[in-house]
Amino acid sequence: MARGDAGDAGEEPSPMDVERRPLVVSDGEEPSWAKNGRTRKWRARNPRCAKVIIGTGLGLLVVLIAMGIAAMHIWRTKWNRGDADISSSAFQCSENCTTVDHSLWTRVLSSCVAPGYVSGDIPYTAFNYTRLTPGGDSSVMQDFRAYLDRIQNTDLDSLSPDESLPFAINAYNAFVVNMVVSHFVRAEGSIRDLTSVLHGPVWKRVAGRLRQTVDGAAREVEVSLDDIEHQIIRGRLTNHKEPRIHSTVNCASISCPDLRPEAFTANGLDAQLDEQMRAWMANAGKGLKADNQSNSLYLSKIVDWYSGDFKGTGMAPELYLAQFAPQEAAAFIRDRRPSVQYFGYDWNLNSVEHGVVQMP
Repeated sequence: MARGDAGDAGEEPSPMDVERRPLVVSDGEEPSWAKNGRTRKWRARNPRCAKVIIGTGLGLLVVLIAMGIAAMHIWRTKWNRGDADISSSAFQCSENCTTVDHSLWTRVLSSCVAPGYVSGDIPYTAFNYTRLTPGGDSSVMQDFRAYLDRIQNTDLDSLSPDESLPFAINAYNAFVVNMVVSHFVRAEGSIRDLTSVLHGPVWKRVAGRLRQTVDGAAREVEVSLDDIEHQIIRGRLTNHKEPRIHSTVNCASISCPDLRPEAFTANGLDAQLDEQMRAWMANAGKGLKADNQSNSLYLSKIVDWYSGDFKGTGMAPELYLAQFAPQEAAAFIRDRRPSVQYFGYDWNLNSVEHGVVQMP
């Protein structure tokens, strides 16, 4: 049968036949064989093309995801362990260590701590996390990695009693910052975004390593933020009898007591603790606020969460805090015996991006 007779015989014309035949007949209508031919052609070929396109797209997506995961892993490994030019052995101190040099941490803090911000009704000291992320300040990043290496290669149990507490506080704060930058927490997010079904609460995730004496030998032990705060700082080092430490540990959130622009040190710790408490209680947005009209005293929620530590001083928490409150607020507490209320807690990241600079 000739190709020219295919339409009359009811057979599907070839693509060449379709191209050669006129697409418009005398009445202006497109012939049915032309429409049917094109429709069948696309119905026959489209599914195959779609499968190829979808398959190729999925393959590329898998490759891109794998490359992204690999890049993130490489960057996080380099970040947590430092570059090749930062030698662990240079900072290793696993025997007979009695002091630790925290000057690297002071350099990081003085570069990244940014006072004078406000978010809503809460004044806060921000932290410039972008300086510690790719594209940030390379010298500050190197100091930070070197300091992380230093604290993770120092045997906590070899330190003198006076050195242990500032070391643990600095380690906690440095590990918190590292959690934020190494897990790419959004500047407008929260450290609690790292809580997940797989890893559990962020406070119980592995935050770093500390060398501790186990069975008579110094060993690296993985620790969480909870381990450092509750077992080491509040527990073995202060026996829940030093509530001032609550003004020193910073959980990377707006309502946390602010980071100071220097490391805590053994020589100046007592004065630093008092300064931290006074600064915290002077913040009427998240530390302490006296409301004469309602005869109410608003305190940080931290005082409620850890009321046992404050009561351990033998005083009511508000009377203990009056020692560090501004003069007028202290008199209000002692004279009026107000009802105690608590501020809500703002868990948003204490980043420079989250707030605005407070006008003087």
